[in-house]
Amino acid sequence: KKEVAEKLTAIQDESKDAVIQARKKRITDVEAFRKATAEECEKAIEDVSVNAKSIAEAFARQIIAR
Repeated sequence: KKEVAEKLTAIQDESKDAVIQARKKRITDVEAFRKATAEECEKAIEDVSVNAKSIAEAFARQIIAR
C-alpha cells in the first residue's frame, strides 16, 4: 500500500507540474500573440499615415496645378 501511495503521489505531482507548465506556455503564447498583434497594428497605422500623406500631397499638387 505504501508503494502504491507513493506512486500515486508522484503521479499527482507530475500532473500538477504538467498543468503549471501548460499554463505558463499558454501565457507565453498569449503574450507573444499580443505583442505581434500590437506590432502589426503599429505598422498598419504607419502605412496608413504614409498613404494619407501621399494622397494629401497629390491632392495639393492637383489643386495647385489648376
